[in-house]
Amino acid sequence: MLKTLTVTGALWLASVSAAAAAEVLLVVGTIPVSTEDARVVNLLQQRGHTVQVVDDDVSVTASADGKQLVILSASVSAGSVGNKFNQVAVPMIVYKLGLYGSLGLTGNVESTDYGSVPSQTKLRMKGTHALTGGLVGTVTVSTAGSSFSWGKPGAAAVVAATINGDASRPAIFGYERGALLANSTTAPVRFLLAR
Repeated sequence: MLKTLTVTGALWLASVSAAAAAEVLLVVGTIPVSTEDARVVNLLQQRGHTVQVVDDDVSVTASADGKQLVILSASVSAGSVGNKFNQVAVPMIVYKLGLYGSLGLTGNVESTDYGSVPSQTKLRMKGTHALTGGLVGTVTVSTAGSSFSWGKPGAAAVVAATINGDASRPAIFGYERGALLANSTTAPVRFLLAR
């Protein structure tokens, strides 16, 4: 998760407010947090942001109140998060593959609408949107092979990167507020999906 957050999450934070510290909600699977989640907390705190960590089992929609960003960690249980954050008015970074469909960001069929590819180190950047961070071509994002998530978003999504060698599998994509999601509803907030 850290490898992608450094590219995409930081870009998102910069696009919202380069100068202001943000109040961030990080929803995780367990407390104490995993090593991966601790890295995310540390990275955000080093950049001056305040991070509230909440276990997915006790998280509620109101947990997002007063926050400028919600991050749904890959460590959460999709069943525990459910639809708690579907209509919050706070931008989100979603790392949990199993939430893509329930949030309307992709279809609901695993391995068709979303999935993961093992042993990856590179992404293929696409376009010139700010989500690319100005990166072009094939970019190494991990020195060790990792499982990378992908999802097939709706037509209104911005695709910033695909799985290297498979342009049909977007790995970093997002929706601007008001864009039509894959489930034909309107995005209540800015979404970013990456892993």
